[in-house]
This record gives sequence, structure tokens and C-alpha cells, in this order.
Amino acid sequence: KLVYNTFPFHKINENQKNLLQKYAYDILDEREKYTERTIDKLYNTQEMPIKLLNIHRSLDNDLEKMYNPKGFANDDKRLDCLFNSYSKLINKNKLI
Repeated sequence: KLVYNTFPFHKINENQKNLLQKYAYDILDEREKYTERTIDKLYNTQEMPIKLLNIHRSLDNDLEKMYNPKGFANDDKRLDCLFNSYSKLINKNKLI
């Protein structure tokens, strides 16, 4: 599964920051309802609570739009965008 936390993230506006913060709190609030489960059990695809899954799907969708407002046709396009962002960041910080 593709995750975004290991890739550079461009500047976002206050509304986007607030949206991401809301998702973070919504996820934490939903996870709090299942304190008897380990993270492994909570995120097991067979056992994941549907509301938690839906919050993550919405987060993924909105986060993807922050990288590309039109979305991506497939994972290859998504990865191209992420690696290009990373490459630009690396090249920007090189000393010549």
C-alpha cells in the first residue's frame, strides 16, 4: 500500500491544514473507541471498523487532491508525482 508520510509535501493553505488536522482528530477519536484492539488488529483489513476505514479513504482522497487536483489515473502516475517531488527537493538542496 502506498503511503505519503515518506514523501515531501509542498506548501498548503490554512484550509488544507485545517482539513488534515480534522482528519487526524477524527482518526484518533475513532481509534479511541477500540482501545481493546492493538493497532495491528485495528488496521487488519478483515477487522477494520468501517467508519475508520471511511475516514482514511476520505483522507487519502483529499490528500491526493493536494498533490494533483485532478487525481491520478493509477499508482504509477501517483508514484511518478511523488518521486518527481522528491527529486526536485533533492536537486534544489545540492551545492554546486
